[in-house]
Amino acid sequence: MAARVSVGASVTWLTDVGDRTSHDRSVSAHPNRGAMRAIVVAVVTVVALAGIPPAAASSDLPLLSPPVDAQITRRFEEPRMDWGPGHRGIDYGVAAGTGVRAATFGTISFAGSVAGILAVTIDHGRGLETTYSQLAEVSVDAGEVVAAGTWIGVAGEAHSELEGGLHLGVKLNGEYVDPEDHLGPVDASRAIHLTRLVHSVSEDSLLAEYLPRLPGSPFRPCVPTQPLDETPPPANDNLAVVIGGIASSTQGHPDDIFSVPARLGYETADIFHFSYRGGDGHRLHEPYGPEDTWGDLRGYAADLAEQLRRVRAQHPGRAIDLIAHSQGGIVARYMLALAATEWDASMPPIENLITFSTPHRGAPLAGAAGDLRSSPVGRVALEAGSWLAERGKIRIDPSATAVDQLAPGSPLLDSLASTDTMFGTRVLALNLPNDPIVPADRAVWPGKETVTVPPTGWLAGHSAIVRSPFALASAYDFLRGGAPACTNNWSGVATGAGWLTGLFERSLTRWIDPL
Repeated sequence: MAARVSVGASVTWLTDVGDRTSHDRSVSAHPNRGAMRAIVVAVVTVVALAGIPPAAASSDLPLLSPPVDAQITRRFEEPRMDWGPGHRGIDYGVAAGTGVRAATFGTISFAGSVAGILAVTIDHGRGLETTYSQLAEVSVDAGEVVAAGTWIGVAGEAHSELEGGLHLGVKLNGEYVDPEDHLGPVDASRAIHLTRLVHSVSEDSLLAEYLPRLPGSPFRPCVPTQPLDETPPPANDNLAVVIGGIASSTQGHPDDIFSVPARLGYETADIFHFSYRGGDGHRLHEPYGPEDTWGDLRGYAADLAEQLRRVRAQHPGRAIDLIAHSQGGIVARYMLALAATEWDASMPPIENLITFSTPHRGAPLAGAAGDLRSSPVGRVALEAGSWLAERGKIRIDPSATAVDQLAPGSPLLDSLASTDTMFGTRVLALNLPNDPIVPADRAVWPGKETVTVPPTGWLAGHSAIVRSPFALASAYDFLRGGAPACTNNWSGVATGAGWLTGLFERSLTRWIDPL
């Protein structure tokens, strides 16, 4: 999907995905055409600015982020007269039940029913209002102040022939205007879906895998996951930034997560490693040890944002894929939450985020560490763990700030769960059914694509997922924009195994608590 601004009848600009500034556009330098080209550029610029409503060209108004991740199925149609026919907004083709988020910060001025249709209106100040209608549920109240990305309801039935939908209207000083004039950049590549040819292609399989997934289509909207080739071609032309988890290290032999981009086909020059210590070293990375990962995840998120700005400065016009293991996924999510609070032209577009066994719903062991503080024996155990960690005997300090923030129900995780700050970034959450540190049911990101991959061994450990050929294959297909992987039998096993793992860890804490 692309944000489109028409100039007259012949000039159309396509804004690249998620980028907050237009990409540089090179023009051939024919010596006999230089003067004419300069005149044309000047005229087009003046005409373009003249054709944009004053509010759209003004920097005083906040840019709106799409309230859902979907294509626009019907555009704004300005009526010829105040009460004449037209379409005073845009429609998104989303399934009924899809979460709807606030396009930017503001105050809820209305939340309720209008002629039997549920709607929410947000006052953003300076005469700008957005209205979200055709909702099935409303989750905010009038007078409530919301941040960009706050969930305000869920989509219901569309007012057209589509199965589901959302209508977005925008008013400026009481007049309906085209919402697309106020939307931030959106990605044109979302309309292109590629997938690896992993078996012989018949006419039926072409229909099943490549036709658009239309409402009521009989074709299955998924493909079986096949092992990835040993040296696949690049999945896309993006840069990769890798974020390790708690207790990870790039000193000596780096953790396995840092080898993932190369196995997904990225060129060495296109791979960057986030450092929990700083970005002043070679290729914006200072080698770090496990103890550097124990601090405040919010600070690490700010550090990640700064590294991404520096990557963009070195590679202008390139989009970013974030590849994160465990805690690294939470750092990436919080960074995106920070980025959503204000449009930052120095940030690169984040096209994809893949998390490997990230505790999106909290890690039970992290919660158990907090519970131990309520008993004398538990406090002694935590102090002993910290003593051992400081001397390098164990890789995680159980009293670390990061451990507290990864616990189920922590303020940080609750704040992330209350908003969706992706705004076009595609997300894939991968989990393993027998992960003892982050049970599979805790690695689910509600509302985002989640894949459970078969275990690589019954006692493989928390980092086994980044070595899983099926996890890598799922990630590769996702990065190419392919159809989602089909649900496998391990999904049900993972839910049960995750619940049992969490139950055991909670029971152990309760057993220690009275001591």
